[in-house]
Amino acid sequence: MQDTSSFTQLEYAELVGALTLPVKMLLDEYPPIFGDKRKRTFFEQEQASHKSDSGKILLSRWCYKHSKTLALSSLKKSKLKIVIDEDKHYRYTDKITNDRNVWWMNFTSFLLFGLYGSDLFSQDKVQVMEHPLMGSVTEFLDESDIFGMEPETSVETNIKPLPFLLENVPQWFDVNGYVNVNGEKHSIYSENFCESPMELLNKAIVPTKNTERHNFIAAAAPCDGKGQYTEQELLYAVQVALCAFSSAKQMDALHGKKTTAIHTGNWGCGSFHNNYELIYVCQLLAAMISGVDEVIFHHPHQEEFEAAKKTVEKIAELGDDSTLEDIVDYLDENAYFWAVK
Repeated sequence: MQDTSSFTQLEYAELVGALTLPVKMLLDEYPPIFGDKRKRTFFEQEQASHKSDSGKILLSRWCYKHSKTLALSSLKKSKLKIVIDEDKHYRYTDKITNDRNVWWMNFTSFLLFGLYGSDLFSQDKVQVMEHPLMGSVTEFLDESDIFGMEPETSVETNIKPLPFLLENVPQWFDVNGYVNVNGEKHSIYSENFCESPMELLNKAIVPTKNTERHNFIAAAAPCDGKGQYTEQELLYAVQVALCAFSSAKQMDALHGKKTTAIHTGNWGCGSFHNNYELIYVCQLLAAMISGVDEVIFHHPHQEEFEAAKKTVEKIAELGDDSTLEDIVDYLDENAYFWAVK
């Protein structure tokens, strides 16, 4: 089932392993495990209608490929299209075309979709609710114990990033986390989920009427820091963004896609408590250096986002002979602080 022979390397991402997973096999043999009763109820209600689903999910795991220098001139030459979407949550209305592929960033933990079956309902858990076979992928990897394909997105916290790409994942549910009841808007996101009555959840989580399939980048942002970012934390932040975005660009090239679009946003700025400006800087750098064509930022903080763009312009002045360590040194001099003091 493992086949890496047809893959080549991109400058900042190197393939660790790849698997082709039949949808029916995942559903029959490795169904997602929802410990939360309400999540399980939604899944079981739709399970029968998907028993004959076909297709395959392509799963790949990547690591950062070290380069002696980074082509920072690409920052000045970049034609990256930046789109601001004021909707904080993904709606999956951006469609794939013959030439343009679309990726959706999953703000996973260091365990691939960790705690997806719990009563938590942050961004990564919402995506698994919408696409339950993402949970099946985790269960398959956990039970199969394939060397190099462990369901972990990093080797130790903030040390070595190992993001996953998931392609052709079917969508089962549409989650609209803000529901109007008697003229009042109610949110089911985050801690609101476990407190919401089932009547509200039934309005917010509805089965899809289509057969949409989506592509995901599952990458863990830095976490567990306090005070000022250390050089190791900054190094990880730049590496994981570069590796994640470069791997998506490489995969698109292998599929003959000319244009790569990535939906992302305040990645790692919720329960991981990252600095907004730093996270924007890392994602902009990664997109420009790896040749991503378009990044759609969902509900960024305007002041921090504008500051990040200016920081990227200053980093471009470091020159083409700059190393990753030079970028880290520059960021260290800027003295970024975690949201947790």
